[in-house]
Amino acid sequence: VEFSTVLTGSEPFLQDHHVSGSKVVPGVVYLEMARKAVELAVGELDTSEVISICNLVWLAPAIVEQNQCTINIQLEVENREEMSFTIYSKETEETIYCTGNAVIGEEEEDAFYDLDSIKEADFTDEWEPSEIYSCLKESGLDYGPSFQAIQYLGCKDNQVVALLELDKQYVDDRYVLIPGIADAALHSAIAFSLCHEADGESHYGPMLPLAVDEVTIYEKCAGKMIAVLTKEQSVSGKMNKIDILLLNENGQLCISINGLVTKKVSAPKQKENDCVVFTPKWCEKELATALEKGDMNRSIVMFGANKNVKEELYKHYNSEDLLFLDMSGD
Repeated sequence: VEFSTVLTGSEPFLQDHHVSGSKVVPGVVYLEMARKAVELAVGELDTSEVISICNLVWLAPAIVEQNQCTINIQLEVENREEMSFTIYSKETEETIYCTGNAVIGEEEEDAFYDLDSIKEADFTDEWEPSEIYSCLKESGLDYGPSFQAIQYLGCKDNQVVALLELDKQYVDDRYVLIPGIADAALHSAIAFSLCHEADGESHYGPMLPLAVDEVTIYEKCAGKMIAVLTKEQSVSGKMNKIDILLLNENGQLCISINGLVTKKVSAPKQKENDCVVFTPKWCEKELATALEKGDMNRSIVMFGANKNVKEELYKHYNSEDLLFLDMSGD
């Protein structure tokens, strides 16, 4: 089974989601695509059934600039309850954006959380929206109004609480996973980096999603939600594994995200029209004297070596390990 959608670049989730100056399809949009494809493939779900997206891996970004882009999702249906999917395009050459599995299961009893205890936690660090989105923009993640859902962010130890809200004009009822709300839950993970920075650790930087173990969709997102993020572990200095609960105003669990692996964003690349100037710096070093002839397991190539350098190298290395290239242009 295969479905397609054409993106023109005018979609709000592209207009308001820029990465290093380019319109990039948000990772959460693939989750919504997969959810909708499963729904179309199997027909209407029973009220007791829920869709879980499992083992999803984001492989490449979909950048939509001047030309429209057709994105395809191919479902391999094993049975009504289990299927795999691949989201890709064939614009100039085939590019796979993400892969994963989908499972239809029975919903357990609705889960509710005490919002008062969540909101009144004794946070050690707190940030206003302007601080958060300024930090994100500096790192190359530029969000427009339909993606600036964070109204408050608090952090204590390995837990972050984000109060999310979008103006009604940005809440599209066609989506179950509203892109601006779902993405805000993910980019709230910047708080973990900001906490490390405050502690003097060099982990600053927003985190982009790489993979997720499981996303279970119990209820539709609303324009006002609470996200509770718990950092399971640091996979490495630049990677974290995070669990996220998305709750509505009544404290009901709507979306659970388990095992989200994120990676710290690198500094934006230089644009083609930027001027970068390099200056030479000659640092003298003594030639190695510990190696005996025959110890080399690789060759040395020297550009423009003068007579003295050549003679010194021949003292330490076999002639077959050395290659001298003349830089005179003759």
